[in-house]
Amino acid sequence: MGFAPEVAFVAPRLLSIDLYSRSRGYNLEVKSPKKRATEVRSRLLETYGQPVWRDPLPPLDELVSTILSQNTTDTNRDRAFNALRERFPTWEEVRDAEPSDVIAAIRSAGLANQKGPRIQLALQQITEERGDLSLDFLEDLPLEEAREWLLRFKGVGPKTAAIVLLFSLGKPAFPVDTHIYRLTGRLGLRPDKITADQAHSHLEALFDPAMYYDVHLNLIRHGREICHARSPQCERCSLSDLCPFYQAQSRESTNE
Repeated sequence: MGFAPEVAFVAPRLLSIDLYSRSRGYNLEVKSPKKRATEVRSRLLETYGQPVWRDPLPPLDELVSTILSQNTTDTNRDRAFNALRERFPTWEEVRDAEPSDVIAAIRSAGLANQKGPRIQLALQQITEERGDLSLDFLEDLPLEEAREWLLRFKGVGPKTAAIVLLFSLGKPAFPVDTHIYRLTGRLGLRPDKITADQAHSHLEALFDPAMYYDVHLNLIRHGREICHARSPQCERCSLSDLCPFYQAQSRESTNE
């Protein structure tokens, strides 16, 4: 999977991380975030190996699949996507279907009353602007133009756009989901105050583009298996000696 060379990446500034703000009473400083990011990536590869996601989907399929994935599990996303394609074999049929029929087909993904109309509206917009239902042309656009094209659709934010760009088009975008946002905060790899949307550009500057694919997938796996939102299994974590969150928790436990 090749990455387009048109993006300039800037080294992040010194990060001052206040994980739990004043209520926790500590402020953690990471002096070399780029060096730490590289070490985190190496540790994750040692722990989980080189990840392989599903076979790449065409960009339009990936867009629909990613809209379906919002606030649900991968299993429910795939179930809804397959049901939609079984009910409507072409995207033109999805576009022109009764909204209630699309909603019924994707019910297993949850939020079907919201996702169905968004999918149909996106398909209608693509047809109006391009004349046919395909996003293959995005491969020929510079990264930021392709990103902006995707962000015009209702319900498509930085994460959805980045998933299509990275996994379907092979462009250097770094999707940030809830696991990645949590872990990069705990590891001191992003400022505590930035939002998940803002974290996309920050983490794209922090990691080298060739790292995006495996770092994204392995951070998600680590978040699901070890670094849970509640009760993280720090004793099993291969990153604990790199983690300001763990170090602060350890000091807190010692002082109790």
